Amino acid sequence: MPLISIIIPNYNGAEHLETSLRSINQQTFSDYEIIVVDNGSSDNSLSLINTQHQGVIVYRFNENRGFAAAVNHGIKNSKGRYIALLNNDIELDSQWLAKLAEAIECDNELGSVACKMLNYYERTIIDAAGDVLTKAGNTIGRGSGEKDTGQYNVAEYVFGACAGAGLYRREVFEKVGLYDEDYFAWFEDADHSFRSQMTGYKCLYVPSALCYHKRGATAKKMSELSVRLHARNHLYYLIINIPAKMFWNHCLFIIASRIRNWTTIVLQGDGKALLWAFGRIFLELPKILEKRNRVQKSRSVSMSYLRAQCK
Repeated sequence: MPLISIIIPNYNGAEHLETSLRSINQQTFSDYEIIVVDNGSSDNSLSLINTQHQGVIVYRFNENRGFAAAVNHGIKNSKGRYIALLNNDIELDSQWLAKLAEAIECDNELGSVACKMLNYYERTIIDAAGDVLTKAGNTIGRGSGEKDTGQYNVAEYVFGACAGAGLYRREVFEKVGLYDEDYFAWFEDADHSFRSQMTGYKCLYVPSALCYHKRGATAKKMSELSVRLHARNHLYYLIINIPAKMFWNHCLFIIASRIRNWTTIVLQGDGKALLWAFGRIFLELPKILEKRNRVQKSRSVSMSYLRAQCK
């Protein structure tokens, strides 16, 4: 029984997988299994794994069922006490897994641990130093785009870990639930972080655990769909997770943020994607409200605790 199960969702990622898998094999921590869940790739991803990485466990969908479905399938078929989620476009520092495992083993209140993610091509630029929650209801990568001068070199609690490179306690998925597959992709990790925080699980940022991210490498392969899903999923996430009192306290920030985002989408010529997003929210509203009711009832932390998470 491995201590950690590393789960990599893949969609036509052969050009990235070799680097990612090689960096896993170079980890100083060795008590793990690797699971790749393929979303119906049409490139040579599977042949690459079969010929060069024969110890990897592979599950294959016949179609692209999305990030959330792939991750969930991997979790259900994994054996580890902890779950490491990893994008196929990530290269790991050799100490990444050891540092995260050490941190989560030392604190039973932790549901997850986040790492310092740096830009793959410009390794002095921060991709994310843990996810934080803003007053506008946005879950963003802290420090994204900033030059790394050591400003995030202190271990501290953050709102959540990016599912592209994070370590999770298995019991979190058993208690909080798996990723919501209705998101398909984007915001499913923000949604899960919110549900985890509502249930009392904390996330620790571990700056000594480093990885390098080719941000957007998979998203570029389905850019039209990504615009639609970003617009729909952010509303979906807000409606389900934001408690009423928090919304009223921060409503001006939330509304202003949405107006700016929607204006940008229209000016970029993607107005149809925005209309599609509104239409999907309207059609799915009964199901969304049912989920909201379930999530809000699960809250075991105080409103003051949640408000303190907003930066």
